[in-house]
Amino acid sequence: MTIPEAGHSLADLLALAAAEGRDDVDPTGAVLRTGWENLVLETRDGWILRFPRPGVDFERELAVLAAVAGRLPVATPEVVWTGRRSRFAAYRRLTGAGFDPAVYERASTAERDRLTLSLADFLAAMHTCLSPTLIAELGIPAAWGSAVGAELATGPEPPEGPVSERLAAQLPLMPSAARKPVEALIEEYARAWEDGGVQGPEVLLHNDFHAGNFVLDAPVGVLAGVWDFSCVARGRPTADLRYFADGSPDLLHRLADAYERRTGWPMDVRAAVVALRAENVCDELELGHPERIGRLAEEWGTP
Repeated sequence: MTIPEAGHSLADLLALAAAEGRDDVDPTGAVLRTGWENLVLETRDGWILRFPRPGVDFERELAVLAAVAGRLPVATPEVVWTGRRSRFAAYRRLTGAGFDPAVYERASTAERDRLTLSLADFLAAMHTCLSPTLIAELGIPAAWGSAVGAELATGPEPPEGPVSERLAAQLPLMPSAARKPVEALIEEYARAWEDGGVQGPEVLLHNDFHAGNFVLDAPVGVLAGVWDFSCVARGRPTADLRYFADGSPDLLHRLADAYERRTGWPMDVRAAVVALRAENVCDELELGHPERIGRLAEEWGTP
């Protein structure tokens, strides 16, 4: 069964795991980590038990993990077993260091370049590791908000039409001070992402590539492991840059430049910024907190 919406507590997930009757996982001291697509139990003995939320295509994620295994330059989750009574996957934790923004700011140019080149190498491999035929067989959808293909993107939320139209329809819910900046965002988003402004080939996106989903070999080292392939989609390479748009501008531009040198394909930094802003607005609306959009608009400052 799929984890029920109400069953989100640590005790609930421990009960589901215990029901499998496994003796190779010690749940003592396990911690619960939550995300948009999954809930995760992390055990002290190094296991990750990953429970998909309702609406997530769990079987496709497992198929994607199997398909990319051995094709990427870093470690990815190797599913050891899956639940029989409940839908979840068990794999060994990927070990390494989390990215440290403060250490990055103190790092040398050589250290920054080494990090960003490793990130670019992963994206270059991810974007080309599967053939168009296999991508079609796996049923990989178009990315959220993407104009790629004729169909709407699919994912945890049902298709609801173009992002620009969805945001425009909900402007009255937003604080009055936020409406003008959101209107400007809608126009820029539509030009970039819905009217063909973002250049580049259609590639296989990780589509959730950020520091919360990878580890390095040191706080500002090289990429060592990447997880969470539940959002894999088809789209322009720039889409995989967007989650770096709310951090260090130096890292954002350095990664874009490294990717372009590595592949010859464009990375549109401004379009990545716009994509993340639109996604953040949509998230607040989905969470039922339109009042928070005013704070988002203030943080954008002058375009």
